[in-house]
Amino acid sequence: MKTSSLLIKTIAVILPIVLLLSCSKQDINLNTPAPSVANVNFIQASPNSSPTDFYINNIKINLYSFSYNQFSDYVKINSGIDTIKFANYSTKVLILSKNFNFEANSAYSVFFTNKPNQQELFILTDTLNKPAPNSANIRFINVSPDAPAVDLVIKGGSTLVANKGFKGFSSFNPIQGDSNYNLEIHKAGTGIVLATINNFKLQSNYVYTIWLHGLVSNTSSADQLTLEVMTNTFYL
Repeated sequence: MKTSSLLIKTIAVILPIVLLLSCSKQDINLNTPAPSVANVNFIQASPNSSPTDFYINNIKINLYSFSYNQFSDYVKINSGIDTIKFANYSTKVLILSKNFNFEANSAYSVFFTNKPNQQELFILTDTLNKPAPNSANIRFINVSPDAPAVDLVIKGGSTLVANKGFKGFSSFNPIQGDSNYNLEIHKAGTGIVLATINNFKLQSNYVYTIWLHGLVSNTSSADQLTLEVMTNTFYL
């Protein structure tokens, strides 16, 4: 797959270190219960955009530049109303900011999407239940800002998800695990193929997001319409 994940070991370590360094000795109370947390991952899905930084409550989460088609693993954050910010990596100029109420013991995907100068955050709750035996769970999301409504189809077979426009998404649904799939994106209700991913193995006990991103009116291979698979979690 073309998608590249940020090094979450670095991200997971840097956040508590930054929080610790922000406290003076008198602020620390060992008898205070640990705060409840939510789990959040970030997906850079804005084609033709410059590399970015992303912040939670003014704490920078990424160590390296966060470019189009990259995503993080889940980061633990304090639950409650948090401020998410994206800024230009080089200039540090703020691109957008959004407050969101993250509930304790829940997981979320934060998509930085749409074209430059129209960028927005699209936040979904991730239901990361353990799949049934011999199954995987999959969710489909369309984050291509200029694609028509689309269907997710098994090549030569059934339609898995139908008629999803920009920011349209499905719930997590079961599919036979430990099997290889050729998946196609069709213009909704037609046989017109817009994007494909071939011979991808969906493993049992895994939870996946299948996402469409890029542009129909692309200017290069870097921003062309692309179908990819992201692992949310897995169960032993």
